[in-house]
Amino acid sequence: RDAHAASIHDEWMYVFGGYDSKRYLNDFHRFHFATNTWSAVSYVGAGPSPRGGHTAVVHQDTMVVFGGCDGWNYFNDCYRFSFTTSEWTAVRVTGTAPGARSAPATVVHEGHGMMYVFGGYDGARSLNDLFRFDLATSEWAQVRVSGTPPSQRGGHTAVVHGDTMYTFGGKSGRSPFNDLCGFSFERGTWERVQVSSTAPAPRCAHVCIVYGESLFVFGGYDGRRYFDDCFELSFELPSSANVLSLAGDLEPMVDSEHFSDVSFEVEGRTIHAHKFILFARCEYFRRMFTSGYKEASSPCIPIPDVSYDVFLCVLSFLYTGKPRDITPETAIEVMSLANLYGIDPLKRICAEMVGRGLNIQNAAYILQAADTYQAVQLRATCLHFMVTNFAQVVRTAAFKELITREGSALVLQFLEEASGRLVLSE
Repeated sequence: RDAHAASIHDEWMYVFGGYDSKRYLNDFHRFHFATNTWSAVSYVGAGPSPRGGHTAVVHQDTMVVFGGCDGWNYFNDCYRFSFTTSEWTAVRVTGTAPGARSAPATVVHEGHGMMYVFGGYDGARSLNDLFRFDLATSEWAQVRVSGTPPSQRGGHTAVVHGDTMYTFGGKSGRSPFNDLCGFSFERGTWERVQVSSTAPAPRCAHVCIVYGESLFVFGGYDGRRYFDDCFELSFELPSSANVLSLAGDLEPMVDSEHFSDVSFEVEGRTIHAHKFILFARCEYFRRMFTSGYKEASSPCIPIPDVSYDVFLCVLSFLYTGKPRDITPETAIEVMSLANLYGIDPLKRICAEMVGRGLNIQNAAYILQAADTYQAVQLRATCLHFMVTNFAQVVRTAAFKELITREGSALVLQFLEEASGRLVLSE
């Protein structure tokens, strides 16, 4: 068969539907990795109708199947399969759903608790719209994007790494593609990804996965030939000796008096720096040194309301591009200063550090920090975590402090999301 969908849960690969050259299928099988055995999945409830070109994703203990076609009809329905109860259910959705389509690409952003659907083919034309599906409330919404999205296509692939969804390949009509594009969930922006190595030949109907810090592409079809090649793209920054040497050479210059032409007074202590590095690396300091303010000519610039360790951490990142080892509590302070100085890479790194320490007791505190410092992904992660753990979170001291501060809009959004989840579960 082809045009089926597969997903992994625990020690099993689950395969649903597809086309066997004679008919469309809706059989459901699973493969056990440890014993290398196939078996039909026993279930209750009515599953999706026969189809191909659909997608399947796993979130927590459920698999969600979306869309596809049966040769005559195109679908935009959603079905859930519970791994816990072995039951299929048709999902009752709300909001603005994507049109019926086959061969889209879908991914799950675990932090947001969302499934994202990009592109596909609706029987008349290829598409390049982007929708998100709230896996908790079953609400669809079209995503407003900026930048230059990939052209209309179907048969492409999409994966998530970090804060970015990457799409590769696909085709529109008879024209296959081999472009790699990235969508930033935090900024809502599409951009073409420039790679330094030779890309795979244009293709569709390939597979793509992320393993570790690499993206792998295998196989596919370009309209004339089938491929059995495999390509790897590393997400890691270049680790050549020259790059490492530059970061290593600059690290000793942090807070060094050698050739220093500017200093900062932080908590009564002096930190030495170099204008040309700060000018090249940070728009905030670029404006400071060129705008005609008194700081431009001052040999020592006071930095109020910032701790010595936090400022030194930010300065070190500007010199080396690497974050220092800091606690989650300090990471919130660094995130605040990185937001003020417009250092987005450092802010994202700190947000990830803070998110890893999210728990019942600090969730409300972290939510307020994420909202204040415009850490969009961390804010969404906190809201999803707090809604999921509603009963415990609302009893914490951090939540009581949140509702007493000037955060009424933020509290209202949390309560609206929580009420939607509670209504859905009744």
